[in-house]
Amino acid sequence: MDYLEFWQQVEHLLEPVKHNKTFYRVYYNEHGQVLFYSMEDLPGNYLDIDKDTFARSDSQAKVINGKLVPIRLPNSVKLVPSKQGQACHPKNIMVVTQNEPRQLWNLKYYDQDS
Repeated sequence: MDYLEFWQQVEHLLEPVKHNKTFYRVYYNEHGQVLFYSMEDLPGNYLDIDKDTFARSDSQAKVINGKLVPIRLPNSVKLVPSKQGQACHPKNIMVVTQNEPRQLWNLKYYDQDS
């Protein structure tokens, strides 16, 4: 290798490395429910998102009209007697029945705002 070839090789080593574009995606099903976050190009429905959203990887979100929307969940849920809902035995809520006597139960959601 002569002097000129040496410097051509050095010049080649100093060229900037071309990186593939990094992308951040959230994959979702046909109902808009988040399945997973990925930096890979995988088959399925996906939405391109920014790096900060990817870093949060919020599973409590849904894709609506092409946008990732957070889902607000209640702070707590309680099973309470109701006039409508699931019919259970009045002395044992684990026994589901349609026969009399029975008690109807439903879920009550409590938010921090209420």
